[in-house]
Amino acid sequence: APIATATPAPVRRLAYIANVMPPTISVLDLDNLTLLDSIVFRPLATKQQSHFLSVSPNGKQVWIGEDISAKGGFVQVGDPQTGAVVQKWDGGAGVANYISRDGKYLFTSSTKTNNINVFDVANVKYLGDFPMGAAPHVIDSSPDGRTLWTTDASGGNLRSFDISGLPDKLPTALDTIKIGGTLHAVLVHPNGKYVFVGSDESGDNVVDVATKTIVAKVPGKPHNYEVSPDRKYLLSGESDYAT
Repeated sequence: APIATATPAPVRRLAYIANVMPPTISVLDLDNLTLLDSIVFRPLATKQQSHFLSVSPNGKQVWIGEDISAKGGFVQVGDPQTGAVVQKWDGGAGVANYISRDGKYLFTSSTKTNNINVFDVANVKYLGDFPMGAAPHVIDSSPDGRTLWTTDASGGNLRSFDISGLPDKLPTALDTIKIGGTLHAVLVHPNGKYVFVGSDESGDNVVDVATKTIVAKVPGKPHNYEVSPDRKYLLSGESDYAT
């Protein structure tokens, strides 16, 4: 007789969405487009949390910054199943929250220090911070995982950092490219040759990584970017519109 085997449980595709105020995390079922839960790690009714969050590769951790201010703030790790706080650090918090392409490191901005905090995701460990001059709004990295791209939003500069030395060596500054305006969107092209930068003054800027120059511009007021699944289109969320 054939050996009976258990039927594997269906895999659920979930999205975790950061709600800035009041600070909660919505859990969305992507297959049914239904709201499953609203996670509250801490009662922060009058406080602000990060605009972005990161989920660990194993889906067991949610990383987010809380209590953003020039005087304080912290980064915490939560269990999405129970809502319990696993760990937190009082290193300051900011809007940006980005997990590296290999899932090993988390980068979060700090309004308190105007630096970027770095964490070891697998070991739930704080590695340190490196100077930015202004807490960045968005972060992305090159396809090879060696370069971090971000902006000092108020200064209007696109900046790059060498992150290849982690975990033993903290990131070091590479290039600063003047874009102008307030920069709320950054995304590296899948081929690694270009960086898209969104400015409230000049719209969508296409920066050539090799020459460090702006090679194209498209009018608009981009606030966030994503690449379509077929990698043919750049999707832009425009701050001029309600949707």
